[in-house]
Amino acid sequence: MRSEKRIIKASIYTGFSEMAIGLFMAITGWHSWYHDHFHFFGVLGLGMAIYGFWHMILLKKEKGEWAWKK
Repeated sequence: MRSEKRIIKASIYTGFSEMAIGLFMAITGWHSWYHDHFHFFGVLGLGMAIYGFWHMILLKKEKGEWAWKK
């Protein structure tokens, strides 16, 4: 897989993951607590962490090594 495809797939998977988390938060009422404590920057941080997770998984699947390897 080329890096462009990996980036696109990681972005799509991140969007789906965040929608699932958002739906779970809305159903349980946890979104109010999360918004009060973290607000916008917490959402950005969560999104970047999920994006990094998916990108590492796809890199491991493609090349057989983790991103942390030197």
